Amino acid sequence: MKDRSHPRHYVTVFGSSQASPDGPLYREAYELGKGLAQSGFGVISGGYGGTMEAVSRGAREAGAYPVGITVATFDKWARRANAWVASEQKAGTYLERVAQLTERASAFVALRGGIGTLSEVSLVWSLLQIGELSSKPVVLLGECWKRYLQVVREEFMIRPGEIPLMHLAENVPQTLEFLRSSLK
Repeated sequence: MKDRSHPRHYVTVFGSSQASPDGPLYREAYELGKGLAQSGFGVISGGYGGTMEAVSRGAREAGAYPVGITVATFDKWARRANAWVASEQKAGTYLERVAQLTERASAFVALRGGIGTLSEVSLVWSLLQIGELSSKPVVLLGECWKRYLQVVREEFMIRPGEIPLMHLAENVPQTLEFLRSSLK
């Protein structure tokens, strides 16, 4: 069995804290975490509930050591890292947290989420566009992202070469296949 405590590549997963444990988005995130771990990838998330919990749980149950990057800003709301995070790393500010989520990863997967997820995806996309992330793969997982890219393409001033910086995947197996081929 591989030593999963020191993976070569980490994948940061962006998603919602609002996904309930009995819902399809939570199940999808769980399968993603499990698949990432079984593929030999380390898993990083924002460390809280919802899909962040699910991806951490899937990774942990598959033998990996998921990292949760939490933020001191959320302490005032008594938010705590989920029980499946093996290593919590607390950033001082939200911007520091986002920097750690982006800098430590070799690739990114975005699940359906809220404003935080949209801002993280937009930042990663912008950093790829200007060369700051040196072509790290980004997977937008789920049907909602197809519509998102359609609106962006139609309504914003996006150059044709910038759309392919985002890879669309319909499901977890497509996501894993793309990441395995991209992160050799």
